[in-house]
Amino acid sequence: MTVTTNPAGRSFSVDGVTYTSAQTFAFAAGSVHTVAVTSPQAGGTGTQYAFASWSDGGGQSHGILVPSSDQSFVATFQSIDTQPPSAPTGVAAATPVQN
Repeated sequence: MTVTTNPAGRSFSVDGVTYTSAQTFAFAAGSVHTVAVTSPQAGGTGTQYAFASWSDGGGQSHGILVPSSDQSFVATFQSIDTQPPSAPTGVAAATPVQN
């Protein structure tokens, strides 16, 4: 069973242990293990990543019944721009008018 994220480098945990790169586990088929992600996760300056979905359709934290053949479980994140937009060059910022 392989667990990873898209984009790569986001953190996830398996049975409470946190990882930041793809991991392959040799769990016994039929055993149950918990995969989870935190959300949002910090990215570069002005960017955060919000959890979108797991490839198996499970929730942000859920149990996985280990299949008999190797299977990958991918947590997908969406990037969120957290920097406020800047005024275009040569344009003054708006000043609120009080009535």
